[in-house]
This record gives sequence, C-alpha cells and structure tokens, in this order.
Amino acid sequence: MRAKTKYAIVAIIAAILIVGVVWFAFFRVSPTLEAIKIGVVGELTGPWAYSGNGQLDGLNFAVEKINKEGGVLGRNLTLVVTDSKSDTTEAITLFKRLAEVDNVSAIIGGVSSSVGIALSPEAEKEEVPTIMSWAASEKVHALNSSHIFRSPVQLTPPVMQGVTEYIKDKGYTRVGMLIADYAFGRSVEANLKSFLEDVPGVQIDVEAAPVGETDFTSYIRKLQDFDPDILINGHPPGGASAIKQMIEMGMDDSVKLSSFSSFCGSSVKIRLFNGSIKGIGFLGTTSKT
Repeated sequence: MRAKTKYAIVAIIAAILIVGVVWFAFFRVSPTLEAIKIGVVGELTGPWAYSGNGQLDGLNFAVEKINKEGGVLGRNLTLVVTDSKSDTTEAITLFKRLAEVDNVSAIIGGVSSSVGIALSPEAEKEEVPTIMSWAASEKVHALNSSHIFRSPVQLTPPVMQGVTEYIKDKGYTRVGMLIADYAFGRSVEANLKSFLEDVPGVQIDVEAAPVGETDFTSYIRKLQDFDPDILINGHPPGGASAIKQMIEMGMDDSVKLSSFSSFCGSSVKIRLFNGSIKGIGFLGTTSKT
C-alpha cells in the first residue's frame, strides 16, 4: 500500500508540474510568441476625425492595459492602424489589406454608418470578426451576419421608437429634425417618420446638412420658422456645433432638444441646463439629463 501511495503522490505531483509547465509555456506573455494583430479601419481625418481619434486613444489604452496584465493566451496584442478618411472605397481597400496581407485576427471599424455599411459584406467574405464601434444604421447588419459585432451603441430603430413614445406621451405635434445627409442621418429620418406615421396630427420638418457642415445658420432659421415642439439632432459630426449655434441664434427656450450624449460636449450641456434651451433628452431616453 505504501508503495502504491508513494506512486500516487508522485503521479499527482507530476501532473501538477505538467499543468504548471503548460500554463507557463502557453498562458504567460512570451517574447518568442508572435503578437495577436487587431486591425483598425480608422476614421482619423475627415469629418469623423474627432470621434475616430477618440476611438484610437481608447483602443491604445485598452491594448496597453491588457498587455501589462499578461496579454491574451500568453501573447501580446498589437494594433495595425489605418485611416480611411471616412471614404467608403478606401475603407474597403484597407479592410482587404488588413485581412489578406496583414493577416489580422479581428478588425475594428465603422465609426460612421456609411463606412460600417461598406465593411459589413467584406467581413462576411473575408470571414474576419469585425466590431462596429458606432455605425448605428440598421443597414450595417444583415439577418445572416455571422462576423459582425458591435459596441453597446444601439441601432437607430429602437432609439427612434423610444423618441416616438416620448413624443406621443407629451402630445407634441410639430417635430423638427436636423440630420446629416448620409446613411445614419437618413436612417434617423426614415425610422422616425415610419414610427410617427400612425400618430395623428404630427407635422415633420427635416433639414439635411452635409456631413462636413460647420455653419448651420440657414438650417436653424428654417427650423425656427417651423416652430417645433421638439427638435431631433441627428447630425453626429456637427452636433455640438449645431447646438451652440441654436443657443447663439436664440432658439425658443420651450423647444425640447433630443440629441446624442456622445457628441454633445459637457460645456454645451451646462449651458443648456442653465436655461438656454429648456431641456435636452438624449436619443433613446425619455428623461431630461
């Protein structure tokens, strides 16, 4: 029995050592193992530069933290960064290069919906897991998508459904919209109009500005003439500038403004809360914040 017991103990110790060696070999960061490459189809210049560079800062922070904590399966992460300039043709070219030449394990992109829509079928063709960092248009996703993932940012339809319920609850009948003339802005317009179609007595005025617009004076004047009860700000690249200009142009302080927290800076929020405009509710919510 004693001999059997000794052999059993030796076997257990050997098993523990083997597990330890395997863990040490495969689950620690090793300088001899190739880093796991993550591609980035960035939007670092052009109309989405502010959001694109913010995204890159966050990615760099995350990669640095993960690597310091041991990496993934004993391997460091490294970013392969490109800049599409928010051009869809360029974005597709860069995506293919990351997948076929750089052999990345996954790709992050799609700050703007137009780029996200362009990249979605490419992700399926290349069979590369792709994370859309914003790209809120529902057209980014197909029913058979198996390689498209997204951040917590909601798609447009449920957001507009929430806004519609708020409009109905408050009894608003005049709805103004300032949108960017591209995939996301048109998605905001189409979905809200669809949800409001069966709400009696509602009038809608839509002002569509180019994606790169910075002077919203003429659009705001038309909206002021329309005299809305609520104004939907669906122009992400120029959202904060548009709100500032609304304040400067004396937008009626009884107008409710529905906007996105992510493109409405804190200084703008403070001015709004101080009474420049009666209230701001972020898209997808029904509360003043």
